[in-house]
Amino acid sequence: MRIDDETAADMGVALNEATLLGVEYDPVHNIVGITVSVLTLPDDRSAEPPDPRRQIILTDIGRIAVALREARWDDLSAKPVPIDVSDLLATVQSFGGQAIYGWEFINNRDQAFDHWKNALSLDLMLPNGSLDNRLMLFQEGATSERHLDLWVWFADLFIRDAMGNPIEMTEFIAGGKRWWDALYAGDPRTQGHGIVPGGSDS
Repeated sequence: MRIDDETAADMGVALNEATLLGVEYDPVHNIVGITVSVLTLPDDRSAEPPDPRRQIILTDIGRIAVALREARWDDLSAKPVPIDVSDLLATVQSFGGQAIYGWEFINNRDQAFDHWKNALSLDLMLPNGSLDNRLMLFQEGATSERHLDLWVWFADLFIRDAMGNPIEMTEFIAGGKRWWDALYAGDPRTQGHGIVPGGSDS
């Protein structure tokens, strides 16, 4: 079932500026596992959770597309570097865990895909999978001379904490919203994170 626009936007808030730690495809179960370290706060005044890593499980994968370039993100003449789906985890980890940002990751209109869709490093089509939803992720090298764009089409998603315990999507979203609300309110728990430094009046 397609994720509605409101839920997609709310997930964008919860994922904004998360650190991307890994992406891996399981061909046996036809799922993709994505590990991120998120910006989240509990529903009281306590500190951030000691381990903010979350695993997002995407089910019934219909397509995985990757554009890896040894160039800046905006170099539209760059030639994608071919990779195999078995190289996906190592490729993502080679960027050292960079933040994803932009507020829109699920079912968004993505000009990058429009450009690279005919010149991809990897384009794995699963004929019996779902194309209902699409998740977009990216990584940029520390010198900005290397860039990875990744798109995954899927049916549904599930979220787990660092110990493997399930987290309801509503709570995942709420934790992210609390963090960003706290940031803009100058909450010291957000100090040193986010686009706007904690405690700023801007």
